[in-house]
Amino acid sequence: MKQLDLRFMTMPFVSDLTPTNLTLAIESNVAIQRGVIWSIGLIIALLVMRGLIAWLRKRMTSKQELGPMGFTLADLRELRRKGAMTDEEFERAKAKIVQSVQAATARAAKKSGGPADDRNPPSLGV
Repeated sequence: MKQLDLRFMTMPFVSDLTPTNLTLAIESNVAIQRGVIWSIGLIIALLVMRGLIAWLRKRMTSKQELGPMGFTLADLRELRRKGAMTDEEFERAKAKIVQSVQAATARAAKKSGGPADDRNPPSLGV
């Protein structure tokens, strides 16, 4: 087996590697690593905050629905026009929809603290 000749393998700046300089170099590396870790943590925190702000902004600006509605009046009119429901069924379904919209409007007014004006309910274009 061939042996390595270590005479030609020298470390650069070997004379500079005194215990004090070596300690300073290690401390400098540790400080750099801590700085990088804190920077990455800060970037992650900022990204999380940005996502939270976007979610809150979307939630606060979304329109509140008055309630779940299976059919709209337009759907009912179309069913009546096609003959899928009689005029009596249409009138009963229309009354239920109008009643549910008025109840949802009253709940929304009560929740917001404003008075619900039952004397003049909003026109539904019926």
